[in-house]
Amino acid sequence: MTTVEVARTVEDVRALSHAWPAFGGPDAGLDLFLCLARIRAEIVRPHVIVARDEGGAVVGALVARLEDKRLPARFGYATILAPRVRCLTVVCGGVAGDATTEERLVGELLAALARREADVVVFHRAVVGSTVHALATSRPGALARERFASAEPHWVFDLPERVEDLQAALPRSVRENLGRYSRRLARQHGDRMEIRRYDAAQDAGAAVRDLEAIAATTYQRGLGAGFDAARDREVVELGLRQGWYRAWVLYLDGAPVAFELGMVHDGTFVLGAKGYDPAHSRLHPGKAVQLRVLEDLCADPAVRTYDFGFGDADYKRRLATRGWEDADVLVYGRTARARLAHAGRTAVVGADRLARRAAGRERVAWVKRRWRTLRTPGGAGSPA
Repeated sequence: MTTVEVARTVEDVRALSHAWPAFGGPDAGLDLFLCLARIRAEIVRPHVIVARDEGGAVVGALVARLEDKRLPARFGYATILAPRVRCLTVVCGGVAGDATTEERLVGELLAALARREADVVVFHRAVVGSTVHALATSRPGALARERFASAEPHWVFDLPERVEDLQAALPRSVRENLGRYSRRLARQHGDRMEIRRYDAAQDAGAAVRDLEAIAATTYQRGLGAGFDAARDREVVELGLRQGWYRAWVLYLDGAPVAFELGMVHDGTFVLGAKGYDPAHSRLHPGKAVQLRVLEDLCADPAVRTYDFGFGDADYKRRLATRGWEDADVLVYGRTARARLAHAGRTAVVGADRLARRAAGRERVAWVKRRWRTLRTPGGAGSPA
């Protein structure tokens, strides 16, 4: 008979290192999970549920963390409400085991919510159609589930085996777009243009410095997203030291102008962040960086897929070879804070959904572009 236990301290989690399962996402890797638990102020402690067989062998695990955080309710990009709650957050790809084991693991997580160890359980980016998503959306009662939960497309590009085959693998419109702007940038700047790849431990200092120089100018920074050296420095250092972090930076006349970064996990490069200095927006520097990233990944035998990360975008749809849907699934407990957060999010998110439906896709896209411009430091810029 399968039994479950919960590791609630860093020491208990480290004791599982010899039996840590293979998970479906980089955030569930042991070292990165513990690094984030140490450096992120909102993380209270680990909450790793382990399933063992009759002989004591680990047959599955669920990787989560207890967090004290704001749970935002957004209307468009604007945050209307952000109540503070205690969350048990399951990291993306953080459940491993067969279907029966996953059911035991999810059941134990929901039992912790019933014991009021947290106000809310968050299954971060559960794949729609997966066992975990099915359990998360069916096991809790209807009143405990997020009413307006929505799924978003998740796009990937399957890389050709040779760099020489990349151009043929790209859709014609993408190939022409990336090539045109890359060539124009090269013509205008010649040998004053350089793209550097950072992938070794000794690169950490320069990578963090130059990524931050660009990120500080972007609309993502205005939205509280993207790369942030104060938050991400230790992740960069860890990833470069262990060989799974990659970053590319475009320089013009020695100054950092655009970047793209991410993590390699199980044959897939997962995009983490990208950005550019809006002072150079007319040059579309992000196009040159993206083309170089694709070329380098094609040449890397350890990488066969480019994962665009979370969220939908036109450029992702144009380039992707396949995709699926994933969603944040929230389950609310019985505490007063949980009930207030649930009611507030239901009202705000419900209004947002109605407004999007009434406005239509093109109008929503225009509003997003305008909001990004307003949130860019200096008030300039549009997506590269």
